[in-house]
Amino acid sequence: MSQEQPSLNPNGLIAALKTTATACGFREDFLVDLLSRETNDWSFVIKAHALLESLVCQLLAMHLRKPAMEYVLAQRVQMEDRIEMLKAADVTDANERRMMRLLGKLRNNLVHNANQTDFRFSEYFTNKDNRRNFIDVWVL
Repeated sequence: MSQEQPSLNPNGLIAALKTTATACGFREDFLVDLLSRETNDWSFVIKAHALLESLVCQLLAMHLRKPAMEYVLAQRVQMEDRIEMLKAADVTDANERRMMRLLGKLRNNLVHNANQTDFRFSEYFTNKDNRRNFIDVWVL
């Protein structure tokens, strides 16, 4: 018996990007524009992760009510530790943390391997596990 493979519906991805942008306080099309106007998927992943890291540092500093902590968090604390801090502070849910980790893993694979500069989501999603993980985390 063949199990149905998840498909990546472009409308679902766009909706998820818009929802995420709005939740972060950006204009609704910010992430969609970043994806569609960027020259390649590699750059999109790198920029999206940089943005996520910045937001996590801001969120933690705001939660702690210590704005000066934002710099310390950004410069001295690894992303995985920041994610654990979000969990301990009950600021994010498990799926949000999975999304952060998935994006971080993808980003790390891209920046630490020079052969990945031609990264394409279309090729990445040919792997059923990659496709399923992405859909499970990003598509609402």
